[in-house]
Amino acid sequence: MNPRPERWARLVNPGSAAGVLALALLAAVAAAGADAGKKAATPTPKTITAVDLKGLLSQARGTATLVHVWATWCPPCREEFPSIVRFHEAYASHGIKLILVSADASGKRDPVVKFLAQQGVTFPSYIINNPDDAFIDTLCTNWTGTLPSSFFFGPEGGLRQWWEGPADYDRYQGEAEALLKPNKQTEARP
Repeated sequence: MNPRPERWARLVNPGSAAGVLALALLAAVAAAGADAGKKAATPTPKTITAVDLKGLLSQARGTATLVHVWATWCPPCREEFPSIVRFHEAYASHGIKLILVSADASGKRDPVVKFLAQQGVTFPSYIINNPDDAFIDTLCTNWTGTLPSSFFFGPEGGLRQWWEGPADYDRYQGEAEALLKPNKQTEARP
């Protein structure tokens, strides 16, 4: 049961010793609940295969999607990661979906979970079950498998832009803005 502080505050005179004690207790309970909520919000990465990724991309049709492939053992991936989280925070409300895929070995979840928690990731993420040609080709047949790599898919499901190597927030923002611009031909139609 979660206490409702607004109700408790009316029951106690905040100026009395009992009131001060009650309000302090309320604050402690609320803080403990907030901390528990933060810990519970840290995602547990799910294992993903090439087939699973195809399914996720199919489900995302109608939504611009960024698939970002990274690994905890990759220094450029770690350096770039705050930009990815910042991008998600800025563009999720604009309808751009982010699919994070770790290339860490699926049996080594702990470093991935720890890193995601440190970065404040509170949305679903994935670990490649078997990084192979099928997985690479699902994203782009020209991708060499270099990490980090980013793939922007348009609302229609087609790959619009991709790159290997790290990028800064401005590059992600620019690609997102391009994806979000209405198609000029569509605008001209009655």
